[in-house]
Amino acid sequence: MSINEKELYSIVIDEIKSYGLKVYHKNLKDDEGLCDYKDNFITLHTKNKYTLIGCVFAYHELCHYLDYKKGKFVEFYNDSYLSNKYTRKEKEKMILEAEWSCYLFAKNKLKKYGVFKNYRNLILDKRWIKKHVLPVWVDYYLGSQKNKINNQTLFNKNEAMSILKDGNSIQAVKTSAEMLDL
Repeated sequence: MSINEKELYSIVIDEIKSYGLKVYHKNLKDDEGLCDYKDNFITLHTKNKYTLIGCVFAYHELCHYLDYKKGKFVEFYNDSYLSNKYTRKEKEKMILEAEWSCYLFAKNKLKKYGVFKNYRNLILDKRWIKKHVLPVWVDYYLGSQKNKINNQTLFNKNEAMSILKDGNSIQAVKTSAEMLDL
């Protein structure tokens, strides 16, 4: 099947929309695509619009949505892999399994259009993914865990300071002190 990248991209986006998902294009800072599987939308980087790599990322994010809906990789999608009950190695394994699944999904979806005959550089193996991509994913996902913790800590601190500032009783001072671990 002979198809240009712009046509293929439109086909991929139409397929994604057929699942009831909205698709947005934005200049993403640290990502090529994001899937909000709870609010049913995918955001893709504007620079990849109408490109083959954009098709790969679009299908990749669709896979995250479908995996979430099917209950695959539950620990990954409900963020419980971030808890301290898992070692870093176990967390890396969960990230790799979910991301590798979506890479294969995208690759297999695009194979039917014959695009990989001309784009050998998109055929990656798991060793390459582990060496070059997994470290980025691990830093991204585990870094987001650190950001969530820092944001929660900051929120708690601000809440405690607000209680202390507005407080007019000993109980308010005690509550604020407990929240600040004093």
